[in-house]
Order: sequence, then C-alpha cells, then structure tokens
Amino acid sequence: MIKAALLAAPPGTTLDDKLSAFQYGLHGTATPPMLGPVHPYAQVGAAMYSLKDKSESNYAPLATETSKSLFGWNAGAGVNFTMMPTLSLGLDGIYHNINSKKDFGSNATWFSVNGKLTFHIPMVK
Repeated sequence: MIKAALLAAPPGTTLDDKLSAFQYGLHGTATPPMLGPVHPYAQVGAAMYSLKDKSESNYAPLATETSKSLFGWNAGAGVNFTMMPTLSLGLDGIYHNINSKKDFGSNATWFSVNGKLTFHIPMVK
C-alpha cells in the first residue's frame, strides 16, 4: 500500500518511518566453568516484542501508525568481569529476530550491544 501511495504522491513529499520495540521474555545462559575474573557465556531466549511502526509525512495517505505484539527469539554471547565478590561489569551482543513480515512488510531483525553493571547479593552461610 505504501509503495502505491508513494507513486501517487506529489513532488516534495517527505516520509519519516520509525520502528520501536519493547521486549519482555525469558532467556537462559550457559557459562563454562572458569577460574579467575573473566566469565564468558552464551545466551538464547524467547520473547514477546511489542512493535510500533510510525510513519510521518506531509502527504496524509502516507502517515500511518501500526502497533502489534509478536513472538520472537534472540541469541548471543557476552562476558562478565568480576571486579569484587559483589560487583561485576559485563558486555554482550544479542541478535533479535521477529517474524513480522505479515504485519509490517518485513521481518524485524537487529543486533544489540549492551553494557552491564551487576550487583551480587552475598549468600549468608
């Protein structure tokens, strides 16, 4: 539909499109047993992603907004650096994939890089 509307749009038409996603789900990590402060891990997860696609245009037929929650998955790897028994710093990279072609015209995929600061609660013995 947008392609047809774009072809019929008058000269000087502008279109700004923004896709945003909010993720809520579960993931699991696997960490090999290692001594020392460096702890690499692999991660895989399943989630619901609330997607919102908003198109703004100075030509009214092109201005649209679509929202939908869809199932997706993610996988990645990271590393945690133990700074002290109760504090660690981490960095990970996660690939996200959402089957959104039917609702948004293409699948939503992206790679995110995250920095982490983790406070560990010591267990009382």
